[in-house]
Amino acid sequence: MTRKEIFAERLEATGDFWRVCQDLVNEGWTFSDFEDAGVVQDLYGFTDSTFEENVDYLRNMLLAPRHRNIVNFFDWLRDSIKDPSVLNSEAGRKAWINDIENSASTTGGDSYEIPGRLTKSGNPDLYFFSKEWISTPDGEEDYLIVH
Repeated sequence: MTRKEIFAERLEATGDFWRVCQDLVNEGWTFSDFEDAGVVQDLYGFTDSTFEENVDYLRNMLLAPRHRNIVNFFDWLRDSIKDPSVLNSEAGRKAWINDIENSASTTGGDSYEIPGRLTKSGNPDLYFFSKEWISTPDGEEDYLIVH
């Protein structure tokens, strides 16, 4: 079965384009795989967002496969941190992703605190998220961070 056929079959079953993308990212698909399936080309006029915004959304999804709606976290960070320009690079976004993932796995909680020294206000800022529990291919339980 081709990537295009796999994507089409899943989309027909769920009807949720971004959910199918997220599931395939979780299964290890890369940007090239989405290109091969014709998904990237489908992002033209797909939503009210521009093609570039849709591609950024997909790239962020690939950058943070354990997250759903990671853009919401980045938007919150841009409003909260002193230097939001760090989010302009993939390395900067990945550093914040690693930090929230480490916090979630260490504390087991559903919140993330930015120290006051990094925020515009100078006060600690607290971000809340939820967890969506999933079964991994090997039958283990894991979670996605939902923003």
